[in-house]
Amino acid sequence: MVVNYIKIPANSKYNKIGGKAIFKQPISGQPLLPNDTYPKHAKLMDYNEENTLYKVVYNDGNSQWIDIKDRNVIFISQRVMSYIVCSIYILFNYLYIIYIESR
Repeated sequence: MVVNYIKIPANSKYNKIGGKAIFKQPISGQPLLPNDTYPKHAKLMDYNEENTLYKVVYNDGNSQWIDIKDRNVIFISQRVMSYIVCSIYILFNYLYIIYIESR
């Protein structure tokens, strides 16, 4: 049996894939939403080594290649997002226990 593997380079550029881009202000080429606003966040899906841009996908399915070093883009890694979600979950459980015990 032959098993083929896809080798993904292990460097910091590719590690950002799966993270989130948050936009402080609209950036060049950003699509306008039906409610006449611009997306506030998008998910990083791909990286292009030739032009050092990341492909982001918005909630409505539109995509765009962006530079996450743009001053209007804040990058949040997938690891940080997981940490925040876990911390919130633990906090709510702790507060729930305090609430139950105070009854």
